[in-house]
Amino acid sequence: MTHAGTISIPDIDFDYKMWKNRIAFLRNKIRLYQARIKELKAASPEWKHEQNLSELELAFHSLRNDLIDVLNEIKVQEEQIPSHAPDYPISETHQDFDSHENINLMMKDASMKMDELERAFLPYRL
Repeated sequence: MTHAGTISIPDIDFDYKMWKNRIAFLRNKIRLYQARIKELKAASPEWKHEQNLSELELAFHSLRNDLIDVLNEIKVQEEQIPSHAPDYPISETHQDFDSHENINLMMKDASMKMDELERAFLPYRL
């Protein structure tokens, strides 16, 4: 349970599980988009060198790398959890609180980037 200005270890653990699930989902979506971009480039000579399509391909690759970085950060933080008692409150001044908030912001940013990329891909849907 979270109190004003604190977060509990079970809540942090739950968030990490949810974020890892979301990362797996987003990485799978990225793989699908990357495969579709390759199909489009192979099927249509005019799209093979289409600048916007190439930029999308790079942007999906960049987002994939960002998600790997977030996942690695989550793993580092998960290794810290056993060092705290389950009822140990993490306050706003605690380093783990900052790390948790940072990962939360990274996840929100990744979700926004994915939404933008999906909108940018719409013209290429046949």
